[in-house]
Amino acid sequence: MRENLLLLVDQFEEIFRFYRDEGGRDEVQAFIERLLYAASQEEVPIYVIVTMRSDFLGHCAALKGLTEAINRSQYLTPNLTRDQCRKAIERPIRLFGSEIEPILVNCLLNDLGSDVDQMPTLQALGTAGSYAKWDLSEPTPMPVQDKICGLEGTIDGASLSNDGRRLAFYTNTGEVGFVELRHDASYTCVKQPDGDAPATKLVNITLSPDGRRLVTLNLFGQAHLWDLDTKPSDRPPVSLVSGGRPVSAVAFSDDNRRLAIGDVRGAVRIWDPVAGRELARRDTAFACPVTALELDRSGKRLVAAGNRIVKIWDLTPGGATFSAERTLPIPTIGVITSLTLCGDETNPADDHDACYLAIAGDNNTVQVRQVRDLHAKATDDAFTVPHLVTLSGHQGPILETAFDPNARLVSVSLDGTARRWTIRPEELKEIARLKAGRNLTREEWALYFGDESYRRTFPDLGEPPHFAGRETSPGNWRLKSAYLGLPIQAF
Repeated sequence: MRENLLLLVDQFEEIFRFYRDEGGRDEVQAFIERLLYAASQEEVPIYVIVTMRSDFLGHCAALKGLTEAINRSQYLTPNLTRDQCRKAIERPIRLFGSEIEPILVNCLLNDLGSDVDQMPTLQALGTAGSYAKWDLSEPTPMPVQDKICGLEGTIDGASLSNDGRRLAFYTNTGEVGFVELRHDASYTCVKQPDGDAPATKLVNITLSPDGRRLVTLNLFGQAHLWDLDTKPSDRPPVSLVSGGRPVSAVAFSDDNRRLAIGDVRGAVRIWDPVAGRELARRDTAFACPVTALELDRSGKRLVAAGNRIVKIWDLTPGGATFSAERTLPIPTIGVITSLTLCGDETNPADDHDACYLAIAGDNNTVQVRQVRDLHAKATDDAFTVPHLVTLSGHQGPILETAFDPNARLVSVSLDGTARRWTIRPEELKEIARLKAGRNLTREEWALYFGDESYRRTFPDLGEPPHFAGRETSPGNWRLKSAYLGLPIQAF
């Protein structure tokens, strides 16, 4: 007995975006022909369902054979009822374990009204030219919704300058631009979908810390460096691809003078983004694609990741050569997706300026290491110190990480949430002290703080009794919650 095969093609209208590109028309027509053949042949029981917004029906006439097939089997779905719209809003959010305020749901439903094309309107309320921003200097940051004037596309990705005044973004239509957040003004367009470059879907955008330069990366690894102080016609973007190797990761240094570039063949390069030229390269840095990069504050040290391995190099003055390579295997975090450095590791005397390295992976966790010994030689054992803390709580892979001015880590996940964590040892001790309501035992102290000398965090209270082997002792579960890295905030 032969099994039936159902092929579902959702959001079919997206194919017309590729059809507008001259180079993609043949591929689109070939795809349609194979789809129609699969539905019409009788040797194998194949059934094809195509979902498409009704306002794109007229576009089908441009594709040979598609209009005839639709006329034979078209089904126009009725408008959603108010209750069905409510479910369409609430249920996707619940899949990630989150909730949406009923008042907000009612506002969205009221804004929909009786519009015939309801769901695109609902999507536009949340994404068409709009974004949310948080002030992380606040104890409890709240989102502030804003909208970029004149922008109709959906914002698929964004990058913010260090001073928070310039926001760069790209949309689902391939448009790239930036906006000055301190002014209530329209955005400045960098690239139109039908400009000189093909309208290939972008996957990442990186703004330099000073907001003056921008790197765009598309689906095929084509990366370009843009100078935002000049018009594209006056100074066209510079391609960052070398030797035909697709780019997989980029990172600016905090002083804006260095740009690190990694590719899918494991090579790492250092660029001067001002002069637009390569300074140094390491062609065999990894035997796999480079998945994350980070330059320290001065641009004199590079941290890179490939698969489950982190490597660190010193860069000679001017960034001309790599030296003092150190390798740090991270076997328990999955494929590394993000690297972030915090603080000045050249000044280990001040704990606030100690350097923290956050390593995020696709297993939904972040490892934080206090790398005071980053300046150690490659042969020193001091570099391979145990990590400070593992942060767990996200329900999806980590996409981005960043440190706020108070050395607290912010992580953004595919689960749709951003979380802020405290990682400094003194803050962790204070959390443990408050949650336990007593002094730590010596066994607990050794477990969480290693060789650091024991001290009572409640000086007026005595040392608690011995709890060895009793995982359910009073306060222990609270301590484990603090040190396994539960977030102090989720938003």
